[in-house]
Amino acid sequence: MIKVAGAKAETGASLSEVRKTAERARDNCRTFAVALSPATIPASGQPTFTIGEKEIYFGIGAHGEREIKKTGLLSADETAQVLVDGVVKDLGLKSGDEVNIIVNGYGSTTLMALYIVNRKVHDILNHLQVHIHRTDVGNFLTTQEMAGCSVTLMRLNEELKSCYDSPAYTPTFAKCPDLLRKFNP
Repeated sequence: MIKVAGAKAETGASLSEVRKTAERARDNCRTFAVALSPATIPASGQPTFTIGEKEIYFGIGAHGEREIKKTGLLSADETAQVLVDGVVKDLGLKSGDEVNIIVNGYGSTTLMALYIVNRKVHDILNHLQVHIHRTDVGNFLTTQEMAGCSVTLMRLNEELKSCYDSPAYTPTFAKCPDLLRKFNP
């Protein structure tokens, strides 16, 4: 949502237009997360929550906000299935919709594990005949020592797609359209 709003502002749009675009992005985004270990609060050195060695929490917030579902350990594919099913249902995605995907690690999850989750996210969406426009995998919003990930889907229209594809250069996120065209025709 922030990326889209920034891109809209770069076009010289009025504050009202930027707000409407940001709200459209917000209304078309959903995120569902899973944690395998708690985050640590730097000031106190204390974990934000406790979790059993063989448990995972779904719906956990990046700052330790309470989970909505606790289960035993699941495979990466099973975990991705729960995440995507939740997002697809809440967003009301249907065959023919187009989305961007963000698979975000919380800091202690390996990039390889994030790509394994991403592979399954793609499989599920392809099976549902939801078109994937762009995918970003990495650690964009992290929490100290927390293992887990989140899956975000943004349903697109032409405006949101254009704004998302616009250049962005920040310390933790970059979009380079010339490179995207080279590797994603």
